[in-house]
Amino acid sequence: MNDSFVFLCDESTEGECLSRNMLGTTMSNALWAATVKPGDQAFLFNFVSGKVIGPFQCVSTVDNYIPEAWAGRFPLQVKIELLSSTMQGDGPKGSDLAFLHSKRKPDVLSERQVIALRHWLDRNGTFFPSR
Repeated sequence: MNDSFVFLCDESTEGECLSRNMLGTTMSNALWAATVKPGDQAFLFNFVSGKVIGPFQCVSTVDNYIPEAWAGRFPLQVKIELLSSTMQGDGPKGSDLAFLHSKRKPDVLSERQVIALRHWLDRNGTFFPSR
């Protein structure tokens, strides 16, 4: 069974993730990042704008593929491919997904939030919250 992961970004890192077709995280996330494998799904959550991009398919395990990416701040990197086209809309609703529409974004998503986000995206595709 394939797993799903949510990687975080902000305005300064989102473009580099997309242009490199790669997501990254810090060494403090090494335990969960080491479990990423080819075929897993990944989503990119911009915690500043509330935008979610994905789903992506992981096409590698985690390694330090491009040490200079993100100025070296995110050495745990996974290569990705976009699985579906994006669409616009208000996005998911519900208490577990309220963080997507909040001005204050969490540093870490709970397991319940990730599951709710994955279920919504599985049914509806990717979204960019309306402003």
